[in-house]
Amino acid sequence: MLKEAIPGATTISVLWNPSEPVNVVEWDAIQGASTTVGVRLLSVPVRQTDELGAAFATARQGSDAICITGGAFESNNSDRIVQLATQHRLPAVYGFREFVAKGGLMSYGTNAPGMYRRAAGLIDRILKGAKPSELPVEQPTSFDLAVNAQTATDLGITWPESLNARVTDVIR
Repeated sequence: MLKEAIPGATTISVLWNPSEPVNVVEWDAIQGASTTVGVRLLSVPVRQTDELGAAFATARQGSDAICITGGAFESNNSDRIVQLATQHRLPAVYGFREFVAKGGLMSYGTNAPGMYRRAAGLIDRILKGAKPSELPVEQPTSFDLAVNAQTATDLGITWPESLNARVTDVIR
């Protein structure tokens, strides 16, 4: 989706924490997808908050946009990450809508409130006597594409119709 939003992008940085297993899985998936959409990736591994400034400087010098993986490190540093993306004028895609509400360009990910409601239903069943081992394993079925209209304007991005049709949340 980032490639659709920025068609001229040839290199996309990926900010990820190699210490977080979920980030390793995401990095592998992003590498596979990059060949499909025809972009080169620049790996920007970050393990500590004090490395973020240098990571974004590297990303700005070597890429047209940045993808922020979703994990505890990124969530705990969301304010700083959005601030640095804005400062470096890097279009960014995030895994969580909260980044977009803070000024990030776009996010694509599971509908977290919907997942929490489903989890509450499973907990209710357990409290009423259901055996956890007999409950179904559920996968997310609802994904949201959120965009920050002001950030897009600030970056000079005009949304292609192909993305407009999939946007579920516009933050102004």
